[in-house]
Amino acid sequence: MYLNQQAKKAQVTHSTTSFNNKRSTFFQRLFSRKTRFVYPGLVVCVVGALILISLQGPSGLFNKPEGLWLSPTKGQAVHDIVHLAAYTRFATPDNFKVDHVIFTAWWTGVDPDHWVNLCSASTHDGRNIFRCDGNLRLLQAPKGNITISFDIYDSHNHVKLAPNGGFAVTYSPSSPSQ
Repeated sequence: MYLNQQAKKAQVTHSTTSFNNKRSTFFQRLFSRKTRFVYPGLVVCVVGALILISLQGPSGLFNKPEGLWLSPTKGQAVHDIVHLAAYTRFATPDNFKVDHVIFTAWWTGVDPDHWVNLCSASTHDGRNIFRCDGNLRLLQAPKGNITISFDIYDSHNHVKLAPNGGFAVTYSPSSPSQ
């Protein structure tokens, strides 16, 4: 009886050892010296790419809207009504189009994280120039330097904030009508 138990124990130990040897051989091959960094590196690259794609949305990494100021110009003196114009386009020709442009302004006393909307342009002149007029008097802007900028929204509602930066204009209110 004692010998029978020893024989069964030896069979179980032999089969377990054989299974462990097969498993270790698989992992040894998988993570051999030559491929030790290949598989983990591949996993990191795939996960990183998926994160970038999800953060960028369908417009992707290479299709960024661009824009240039046309009016007003840096340092220009402006009055109550400001005529704003910007040229917009995409860096690559895809199925995206500019949906609208919002012109914004900031002055002392305005929260720097929430600029004031001067006006919004949702149509262009066929040459991708968006125009609108902002009323600084109506927005109660103070006399002096006002920083203006614009944001571009594409047809999938992705936004490019200040693609051409912002700059200061000098606001000089018109005299009140008497």
